[in-house]
Amino acid sequence: MAGVGSTYNCMWQLDERVQTVECSASRQRWRRAAPPPSRATDNNMGMIALDVATRPINRKRLRGRPRAKRRDHDVHGKFVKGRARPSAQRRATASQRHTMLLEPECNAPSILNPADQHCDACILSLADWHANLQSDHADWGEYMSSFLEERANLTGKVAAVIGGGGGIGAGISLALARAGVDVAMCDIDAAAMAETESAVRALGRQAVTLKVDATDETALDAFYDIVEQAFPRLDILVNVAGGTKRQMLAETSRADIVRDIHRNYGYVVQSLQRAIPLIQRTGEGGSIINFTSIEAHRGAASFAVYAGAKAATTNFSRSMAVELGKDRIRVNCIAPDTTPSHGNVAAMPPSFAEGFAQLPSHVQGKGLDMYIPAREQPPVEALANAILFLGSDLSTFVSGMTLHVDGGTMAAAGFLDWPFGDGFVPTPLAGTLSRLYREGDDA
Repeated sequence: MAGVGSTYNCMWQLDERVQTVECSASRQRWRRAAPPPSRATDNNMGMIALDVATRPINRKRLRGRPRAKRRDHDVHGKFVKGRARPSAQRRATASQRHTMLLEPECNAPSILNPADQHCDACILSLADWHANLQSDHADWGEYMSSFLEERANLTGKVAAVIGGGGGIGAGISLALARAGVDVAMCDIDAAAMAETESAVRALGRQAVTLKVDATDETALDAFYDIVEQAFPRLDILVNVAGGTKRQMLAETSRADIVRDIHRNYGYVVQSLQRAIPLIQRTGEGGSIINFTSIEAHRGAASFAVYAGAKAATTNFSRSMAVELGKDRIRVNCIAPDTTPSHGNVAAMPPSFAEGFAQLPSHVQGKGLDMYIPAREQPPVEALANAILFLGSDLSTFVSGMTLHVDGGTMAAAGFLDWPFGDGFVPTPLAGTLSRLYREGDDA
């Protein structure tokens, strides 16, 4: 890894986003991305970026370019006007002592030992850099944590999570609470919701709950009435509830069709209609996040009604993103695929689970290895992290988008990693087929 020399000059070029450093002994120059040292708030981040992204600078590319004034740093980190190149006396002095890199208002000095006045000898390794950083700036982790919290700006906000009592919804409610958000949740599972409510309160956040079937229009209205009374604001809405059962359309009853459409699209429309006035009360904007599915983006045989309803939710969300843009209310979707949730298990007939149970334990996960490029199902925490991003100010200008949290299955678009040497192809080749079928087998 390239390093920096002992005594050096900082030359800010053009827009001041590039810093060149020159070793006093060998005249080697290095270029590192960094903010101007005068920006004390960015200083610590800049020093990290410097040592990680160091590379030699091409002298030829610098010829003919306008240069800003050069500045020297003294040992106390102050800026003093100096010559373009350090004097011989200054270089000699530097070889007899440690040179401290200490920017104004920064309490995290990095010590470089220029023993031989040669670049290779005064390199500070990345490991040493981090060791110095940890010892001299022990609160770096706290600094970065507060930096992200400030950018996310979630503390003190209020979220409503439809289906937030159990499973994926519970993980989302708890993640929001840990980020400093008060949570209103409704769920059809009262026992799971009571447990989640206790966990939210244990984190020091307010919690409002109501047992509600999201497809019951009267009950959903009652939940929003409670939210309006309990909180003076609403900043985040997450519509998690949904589900289906695997069956061919010809075998599906009219009642099941109506149920699937309302459970995966209809209630979302009602939920937004009730939530939008509550979000608009503060005039500060907000974030609405609707759960859809990868099935909304592909032909999902035996899940046709479910796929159509989720596709409707996806396009409805895009339309609302445009409609609410003037109010700075963002509307986005999260589209998971297979997840370790009760809903995914319940969607399949019991015979599927019975068949998997008869397989050897080392074989049961092979299907996911072939299907998911990441080789595992995204955990609930991955979906909760996506909610924190879309619900926070980190995504202030992200609206009308679908975030696929699926381990890469949407990107694969049907390319599976078949075993037995077949590799990534849409259909199995000879290696797999020869083991699936033997001569005389009826396909």
